[in-house]
Amino acid sequence: MSHGRSGNRRRTCTRAGVALALSVAGLLLASRPALAYVRYRATAPAGTLGAPFAWGVSAINIIGYPHGIPSLPSDQIGGAMTAAVAAWSKEDPANGACSFLDLSVAIQPVDTIPPAAAHDNVNTIAMRDGVWTAICSALKDGTTTECHQPGELALTTVWSRHCGEIVEADVEVNADTSASSNDFMWADLDVTTVNGGYHDLQNALTHEMGHFIGLDHTCGPAAATVGEVDDLDQPVPDCSQATVAETEATMYPSAQPGDLSKRTLSPDDRNGLCAIYPLGTNPVTCGDSTSSSAGGCAVAPTAGDAGANGPRAVRWFTLLGGALGLGALIAARRRR
Repeated sequence: MSHGRSGNRRRTCTRAGVALALSVAGLLLASRPALAYVRYRATAPAGTLGAPFAWGVSAINIIGYPHGIPSLPSDQIGGAMTAAVAAWSKEDPANGACSFLDLSVAIQPVDTIPPAAAHDNVNTIAMRDGVWTAICSALKDGTTTECHQPGELALTTVWSRHCGEIVEADVEVNADTSASSNDFMWADLDVTTVNGGYHDLQNALTHEMGHFIGLDHTCGPAAATVGEVDDLDQPVPDCSQATVAETEATMYPSAQPGDLSKRTLSPDDRNGLCAIYPLGTNPVTCGDSTSSSAGGCAVAPTAGDAGANGPRAVRWFTLLGGALGLGALIAARRRR
């Protein structure tokens, strides 16, 4: 991958137009704890849990690039970035009462072209107005590439050390308007009245920033969640059996056009933030020189795929492998 970008990369997509039977799930899982969050974890031997992801610094700077969505005023793009970052930062009084995490974003001029997502020690938020599916990265063997997928609305890539310490994260938003990319339409739905089909940029970015700090989805496909647990050591549920609390969380992996609910943190989300970065403590670093790339999400609200088991609410991809940054990385590749 360019700039040494290779290694473990997780992509997560959600699809819109998927109606989960929440009332039935609530009855089936009434005894399930209401408050739970899920963390990304480093790769570990089979049957064991890897180290959970967390930043090793308390203050994290991000560069925001509003270039790439001509139909949306740059001040609204910058405002969406700023608000999404602030939702997870101690500058929100509710967060500051329990967390030390200090996030900030510097918005660049609208004519500044964003760099490619790469392990370059710079955290970025970028709008991708080129052909989304043409954005590809070479894997470790140098001959195989992995490209952004059709239907992905946004993608976050997180680089970490083997112990789970996050060292960099890049967020990409699909601003491709070609037919092959489903022609996503973006708006600030808090100030703009538009016809149906528009997605709220702040809503999507707030969700992505949850991945940025190390949080995974509250649920997933049954095949993808085997062996994974939440903070209460309970199995991560299939989204078709998620509780109401899990579906209302910012880190729930499904979004529909017009959704604004992920702009603010639910109790689950804030519990995760404050447990990972608790006030009165200091961030923990590994003290080693090895890094890997992992984590991420693509919130892809497209029509659900009708299959043998009905519409799919979530589509997950996990990629491992490569050599990155200061040291050797996990050299494997898997999908789930």
